[in-house]
Amino acid sequence: MIKNELMKKVEPTKVKLADGKEYKLGPVNLNVLYGFEEEFNCGLDELNKKLAKPRATHLRILLYVLLKENHPDITKEQAGSLVSMDIIPQVTAAINEVIMASKTILGV
Repeated sequence: MIKNELMKKVEPTKVKLADGKEYKLGPVNLNVLYGFEEEFNCGLDELNKKLAKPRATHLRILLYVLLKENHPDITKEQAGSLVSMDIIPQVTAAINEVIMASKTILGV
């Protein structure tokens, strides 16, 4: 059963950002995990502790790393500019969806 779960292809999550365009986030893979470690300057074991205290910086980093997978030319500044205050809840929900899907598949 575990092998079948791991074999499932996880599709990117789509989210409409402030420019009105739809973007693909993720899915989480080794490159995304590496990006999280690099951008947060910590291991994955420490990442949960950092994310327990939400900050705008965290949201921008998560979005940037997840966007990079499907939109490789995007910069951190562009990622941040694509999130207006009114869509923060939708963006946060989309990021959570991507991360929860990876946890389900990986059994974390």
